[in-house]
This record gives sequence, structure tokens and C-alpha cells, in this order.
Amino acid sequence: MVNTADQGVVKTFNRGVITSDPNVIGSGRENLLAAVESQLAIDPVSVSFGAVPSGSGQSKTLALTLTNLSGANLDLELSVSSASGAGVSYSVTPTASVAAGGSTVVVVTMSAEKGARFGDHNAVLSISSGGAEIGHAGVYTLIK
Repeated sequence: MVNTADQGVVKTFNRGVITSDPNVIGSGRENLLAAVESQLAIDPVSVSFGAVPSGSGQSKTLALTLTNLSGANLDLELSVSSASGAGVSYSVTPTASVAAGGSTVVVVTMSAEKGARFGDHNAVLSISSGGAEIGHAGVYTLIK
């Protein structure tokens, strides 16, 4: 459900404006029809690298399992949007193939520069097949 949620539609409760804060919106507003028709399951449903010390200059990796829920093979294209804020970047395995009913593992990498800006850094992992997005996941790091 989370990975097929509608993005760019959740509003703040007090001002009624669309927000992009991942701590407020998660992966977006649930879209039950898209969830029922989903071709892909993502485990875990979001990617959090947790808290990283600002002066550490760390890189971390996390593995995601992608499971094909459809009856056909899927050729996937993966990308991560630019991170919010300076000093943190994300990358992902750019392509993957998953047999019908099968699973594969892809790796998301977070790189924090020494002295990266304090606070929340977020991005969106997009997964497409045939040029159409079939899933997405929030990507998050807190620089402390």
C-alpha cells in the first residue's frame, strides 16, 4: 500500500498547503486501487539510514527486496531523486530484472559529506517498468 501511495497531495493540517516533509507524509496518501493492482512489493517499505554525525563523512548501504507480484517478468529501472539539503546524496542499483513471482535484492547507498548540513535529508526512490512508475519508497537520513 505504502509504495503505491499518491505523492504531492498531502497538506498540512494548519495551513492547508501541500507539504513534502517525510515525517508528516510518509510515502503519500494511500491509493487503495493502486495497492490492489500493484505489480511490485518493496521490503522494507521505506529506507531510513537513521542518525549520522555531521563530522563523520559516512557512507551506509541498505538492501531492499523487490518481489514481483505479477504473472510476467519485470525489467525495472531504479532512481533516487536529489536529496533535500546539502551534503547528503543517495544512489541505487540502476536496473534489475525479476521473474514472475520472484524476488531480487537492490542496494541503496547514502553518502554524507563531512560537515553535512544538520537536520532532515530526504529523497524518493522511484521504481519503473516500461517507463511507468510501479512503486516508490521514501529515503531518509538525519544529520545530527
